[in-house]
Amino acid sequence: MKSKAYQDIIDNLTISIIGPIHQQSLDNIENYKKICKNILVFAWSDINTETIEVFRDKISDDESVTLYTYKSPPSQDVKNCMFQHYKTLLPQVKGIMIAATKCQTKYMIRTRADESFSDLSPMVKKFSNDTNTIVSSNIVWRTNWGGRKKHMGDHTFIGDTQTILDVYKEFYTSAFEGFKGSEEYMLNRGVSKKLSPNATQAQHFAD
Repeated sequence: MKSKAYQDIIDNLTISIIGPIHQQSLDNIENYKKICKNILVFAWSDINTETIEVFRDKISDDESVTLYTYKSPPSQDVKNCMFQHYKTLLPQVKGIMIAATKCQTKYMIRTRADESFSDLSPMVKKFSNDTNTIVSSNIVWRTNWGGRKKHMGDHTFIGDTQTILDVYKEFYTSAFEGFKGSEEYMLNRGVSKKLSPNATQAQHFAD
């Protein structure tokens, strides 16, 4: 039996799919609907445009799925060396930031567009134990990595939408202001009390 805390999260939750639109995640939406009534798809409007239009038509009568598109961000003004080195970091961070802005629920799960997850309920269950945390998958989760206390697995994570928005706004801004650290630095500086040291076992089956 699911706890009241678990159900309260489910009733106020959006599962977001973020990144260049990809059939891997689109084909899994019906599976996500089994636990969540709100699905937000955020895609770059200038990448895989034909797939976007086909999907837009498909969901035209589906009130549980919302599609947002935005032109992919140029990188020529980036000054932070981390963003310069990891070329996909800027669109990733901006995509999460915009999706969190569009999210209409208190809680949000972030997933990547090129991945799909068979069951996200273990992540929600772990998060229901303490909603003042960020719970991430165990994909690239690290502790004491490079002198940092935590390196969250950002392939999928759940948290309070406002916390996610605040962190990723600051992280995005740092891309244009020279080196200020990394995502872990931002999280540890801004919301360290909200990070959980334990990773969920939500199943990942993307190639």
